[in-house]
Amino acid sequence: MIIGIFTHFFAVETTLAERQFFRALARLVGRRAARLSACGIAAIVSKMGYLDEGCAVGADGSLYNKYPGFADRIHEGLQDVFGEKGRNIITYHAEDGSGIGAAIIAAMTKARKDSNRYPNL
Repeated sequence: MIIGIFTHFFAVETTLAERQFFRALARLVGRRAARLSACGIAAIVSKMGYLDEGCAVGADGSLYNKYPGFADRIHEGLQDVFGEKGRNIITYHAEDGSGIGAAIIAAMTKARKDSNRYPNL
């Protein structure tokens, strides 16, 4: 099947060694993407002070939802950053996370504006 993909879509004949290289490269890129995601989560968890008590993080997006093992790699990254405390941070699939997040921000902004705490909003 993989040989057919390279031949059909890219018009390239590949050797077994080349296909193994591409597979290893794809794994490295996927691992790096998960580590970068873990760094963003780690920064927010640290800033909010949730590390000791632990927290749940909603994650949305094609990588998190469809890339095999992506969530596990994020958890590995969190454990590398925080050690054993990284196990206290759990990620969950959040359907339409960006839309829900935008709604929450809009509601918070309205509440702040209505309270006159931030008159320039």
